Amino acid sequence: MDTAEQQDTLFSFVHEDRESVTYLALRGHLDARTANTLKEIIQTLIQSNTKRLALDLSGLETLDSSGMGGVVSLIGRLHTAGGKVKVFGLQGQPKELFTALNMHRAFDLVDDLNQAVKALTK
Repeated sequence: MDTAEQQDTLFSFVHEDRESVTYLALRGHLDARTANTLKEIIQTLIQSNTKRLALDLSGLETLDSSGMGGVVSLIGRLHTAGGKVKVFGLQGQPKELFTALNMHRAFDLVDDLNQAVKALTK
């Protein structure tokens, strides 16, 4: 299992390759100040030919339109590359934003990591 973790005062992430599924947990504040970090993560995932991504948003405290754009870009680029993404862990303000923008209908949301892995490995 390969693990990468980056932290700063506003935003951090954990990236682990678990057999055939990549786990990515986003933490902190995903907004205009930190969205470039997510762009770098997306590029790394595309370059490593990620096909199955379990995206954990339970650690996000805040999400703005720039951050949402990054999440949409991540999911869209992986889908374009033939990948599948399962999103879980939405809560608080990020969940409210997903709901307000009807993004909860556009993305494949599941309850937890176990459901994500199960759905991705079918």
